[in-house]
Amino acid sequence: MKKTLVKNFIISGFVLLALGLLMLFAPDGALKLFVRVIGIIIIVGAVVAVAMQLGSKKEDRSIWLFLVAGLSAAVGVVFIVIPRQVADYSFYVFGVMLILLSVKDLFSVVRFPFGRIFSIAFSSLGIVLGTVIVCHPDQIAQQMTQFIGAALVYQAVVCFMNAILINRSPLEPMPYALKQSRREKDKQNATDAAL
Repeated sequence: MKKTLVKNFIISGFVLLALGLLMLFAPDGALKLFVRVIGIIIIVGAVVAVAMQLGSKKEDRSIWLFLVAGLSAAVGVVFIVIPRQVADYSFYVFGVMLILLSVKDLFSVVRFPFGRIFSIAFSSLGIVLGTVIVCHPDQIAQQMTQFIGAALVYQAVVCFMNAILINRSPLEPMPYALKQSRREKDKQNATDAAL
């Protein structure tokens, strides 16, 4: 079990390190790759939905599910063909949503006076951040990708450290269920001894 756990941490560490370095040093390529993978997943989902419809009884088939699958496939193709514009548009929509939610929170301050200063500060911060995202969606997308890449590299280092620590540990790691059953057994023994 110890060797399997160490092997899993090492494999996870290398995968996270590769993804993190890609996102850190080639954020535009990583963003395009991510959007294209989402497009492929959407297309596969549409194909599976059509296959399930064709495999079902004729009276159970729905024209709406065929239309939704076709629309999904079209969206997937758009994701694959123009991934950068899709990413920029997604961040633009995110910025607009952040502005709208912050304005809504600002209006709720009037009705609920508790914590008014914090609510005004955070709502104002959300409006400013949303405005920056709306004005520069492409730059924000790249910076967010790099930030996520840095977090993945950090997580890879944590995986490698866990593998080293587990490998050096003289004890065999114990599954949670086994720990739980031992605790219950100890409680039962204590209860039996008390009687």
